[in-house]
Amino acid sequence: MSRTVFILVLIFTNIQIFGQLSLLSTLEKDSIKIGEQLEYNLILNSPNAIHSFVTDTRGLENSGLEIIVAQMDSILDNDHFIYRQNYILTVFDSGRYILPSLPVLVNDNKRLDTLYTDELFLMVYSPEIDTTQEIMDIKDTVNTPFNLSEIVPYIPWIAGGVALIIAILILRWYLRRKKKVIEEKENIPAHIKAFNKLDQIKETKLWQHGKVKDYYVELSDTVRTYIEDRYEIPAMESVTWEILEKFNKYSYDDDFQVEILEDLLNLSDLVKFAKENPDPSENETHLSQAYIFVEKTKIVEAPKTEDIQDEADIEKQNI
Repeated sequence: MSRTVFILVLIFTNIQIFGQLSLLSTLEKDSIKIGEQLEYNLILNSPNAIHSFVTDTRGLENSGLEIIVAQMDSILDNDHFIYRQNYILTVFDSGRYILPSLPVLVNDNKRLDTLYTDELFLMVYSPEIDTTQEIMDIKDTVNTPFNLSEIVPYIPWIAGGVALIIAILILRWYLRRKKKVIEEKENIPAHIKAFNKLDQIKETKLWQHGKVKDYYVELSDTVRTYIEDRYEIPAMESVTWEILEKFNKYSYDDDFQVEILEDLLNLSDLVKFAKENPDPSENETHLSQAYIFVEKTKIVEAPKTEDIQDEADIEKQNI
């Protein structure tokens, strides 16, 4: 409803009383079909600008009508302020509906007034069905010929999709190749990796710089990682007694290796959790024993046939 209509409605209605607040409620029409929408307007006329204009719509919602949209606008006409609350309503059942009188709370910064809308009526009809006509079958799908011009607008999208697929395939190939290279590089015997790590620990001289705890963390983690790779024992996630229990299942001619492992892991736990401070000689000893442990427990590969033959030839030459 345009502003002109608002003004004409307010001019020709008996409800408007200048000098005080007045409220008019209107329906766009008095009857609709099920599912149709209509406007429900509340028009407030005030001599002063108001601070708020709030309608309690619970009665409207309880009447069976549904509010789809609610919005508000205002205009100034001849020093009078006209406010409109517009509601778009619908209903999904036929019958006679009563739009009840709704309380409207108006705050004009000077006082608080409560106005009430008029009670309105709405008829909702079901769609008319011509029962004299026979029920028609669903129409078959229409087979329209394909035209190349129809695909032209989508060529950029298709090209972009193809380029994306190619990029994904190239990326997958690159990642697989990179993973293969890494696996090949990491296919190093467990004892070689352990020796390299022990060499790094020796070179960094952690305990000599006062980092005793870091020293034993590195040392015990190196031995645990070696045990995990060498024996497939989950040493990194196990506590010391669990590692020793699983390690003892492997038989050795020399129990000295078990003793070395037990001393190293127990002392590392004391340093990490009980703030133990070993003597410098103990620090050197446990590093040396870690080397011995790895050396004595490493997998010894059988010599190749060529190497055996070479050794035999050397011995013959010596003879």
